[in-house]
Amino acid sequence: MVTYMKHLKEQLILANKYFKENIFKLFVILLICFFAVGVISYFAMISMPQYAADFYDYISEIMDSSGAIKEDGSISAVGIFINNLRASVFTYLYGFVPFVFLPVWAMIMNSSIVGIMLGIVDVVSAESVLMTIIKFLLPHGIFEIPSLILSTSLGTKLCFIICKKIFGKAKDEKLLFHLKNYFRICIFYLLPLLIIAAFIEGVILPKIFM
Repeated sequence: MVTYMKHLKEQLILANKYFKENIFKLFVILLICFFAVGVISYFAMISMPQYAADFYDYISEIMDSSGAIKEDGSISAVGIFINNLRASVFTYLYGFVPFVFLPVWAMIMNSSIVGIMLGIVDVVSAESVLMTIIKFLLPHGIFEIPSLILSTSLGTKLCFIICKKIFGKAKDEKLLFHLKNYFRICIFYLLPLLIIAAFIEGVILPKIFM
């Protein structure tokens, strides 16, 4: 047991080291971009209130197909976790496609959806956007958004490496090194964030507000 705990501690140290040296700056840049795109999408939505119903129907279809909503209309914490985990893994795998930086586009889409949804609330609801954020977005968003940005950062880093290798500028970059650290960060960073976010969104919030 002691040996196992020591091994886990060593792996955590390696994950922290990799994050600080390879991911942190990219994480901060993408986090700023996420909020910027969300704000732009919000103002775009409130400037086009006539499209609120169409956008709401489109986003509802996305939610229905995600597995996060049960047949009786209630929210599934397990469904939320599986959907977010799948999205995180695919966001990273998108990084294997060179040049187009698909992880960033996936993040922009998610940020746009958040901004549009807040814009719809502003257009059709009597409740303020600030209260909506505090009550329904912030409690799980403080865990879910960092997990999204982290997946995007890892996928974007991977895409950079693939591009450099294609141009012969990353001969010393070991792809296996980055893959190993991706799994470390998954275990120590992503999974805990996704589990907490799903529990809050799927269990705690419905009991409080519904």
